Amino acid sequence: MLKITQLLLAVASSAMLVACSGGSSSTTPTTPTPTTVVVSSVTVGGVAVNASAPIAVKNYQTVVVTMSGAVSVFSNSSTLNGAPAATSIGNFSNSSTVWSGQINSAPGTVMTMTIKDSNAATLATLIFNVQSAYQGTWNGSFSGGDTGTCAGFVVNASGAVSGSCTSAALGGGTFTLSGSVASNGTANIVGGTASTSATFSGTFSGNTASGTWVNTGAGLNGAWTATKI
Repeated sequence: MLKITQLLLAVASSAMLVACSGGSSSTTPTTPTPTTVVVSSVTVGGVAVNASAPIAVKNYQTVVVTMSGAVSVFSNSSTLNGAPAATSIGNFSNSSTVWSGQINSAPGTVMTMTIKDSNAATLATLIFNVQSAYQGTWNGSFSGGDTGTCAGFVVNASGAVSGSCTSAALGGGTFTLSGSVASNGTANIVGGTASTSATFSGTFSGNTASGTWVNTGAGLNGAWTATKI
């Protein structure tokens, strides 16, 4: 008799609990696992590059950075070399997020792009090694008061020029080239020694270059052209 009474009391207690809870049981809400924000791809001039290593980029090449991750809004306070770049980076939005632009700085410059969220937390950092857009090997020639060729002269990653030219005025002898090509293509090149030098000025554009030269000491001048090999 005692056992039956205890069983009835247990059933009654259960019924009261169900009635108080409205006939349903409560569950603890689960917190969604946050999605890691990553740089999914970087292309330079249309070619995919390794975003985890310093990225070589030439002046005026188009850089496309694609981010992925479930973050509500990427801040337009993201920076390029520490300076706010809202006008060029803009707001990244949800899911596939893309920034496209051109990095223009002096050859040899190392630039850092830091992408931050609205709480100023760093989401990603990319490092760009800026190289001369005119880097490579060139063949040139000059005419006027003297004639000759400058075969295989080099513009390096920093825009520095090195090589040599042959000269009819020197009886087929050679003189060295030195100088630089600026990021905007302006050439400042010297041929020869300080006492007998000729100055080559002009412009590099794409795979061609041209300008004028003058050797004040010898009273000579003329024009020059070059083509990238």
